Amino acid sequence: MKYVNQSRREVSVWLQVWSKALLLKHIWNIFKKKDSLCIAWIHVIKLKNQSFWAAKIPNDRFWFWRKLLQLRELAKPFIRTAVGNGKRISLWHDHWHLKRPLLDAYGSAIIDNFCSITDESWKP
Repeated sequence: MKYVNQSRREVSVWLQVWSKALLLKHIWNIFKKKDSLCIAWIHVIKLKNQSFWAAKIPNDRFWFWRKLLQLRELAKPFIRTAVGNGKRISLWHDHWHLKRPLLDAYGSAIIDNFCSITDESWKP
């Protein structure tokens, strides 16, 4: 009986690990903009042109979306963003800098110092 209970615990742990791994793969697909209905739904309905890192965790019925957002901190060190022309990145939230995202490194005060919230333009 002891062996059976131990096996159930091991299976439970492995299921949790696999579940987390699959959700992390979905986060990767969000950033790669994989051609799938699920990823398109996330970009159009849930993100609505905002950063994945800045999205608020909702209290709605979409448990899948909540779980993805709850895993952001675990996924963050593995996601890097290429700046390119700058139209598809968030200067503050995306991990394009060598060490970490600017908002994580310097806090929200840096945004207040360099950006005007009312017109979203750079201060002189």
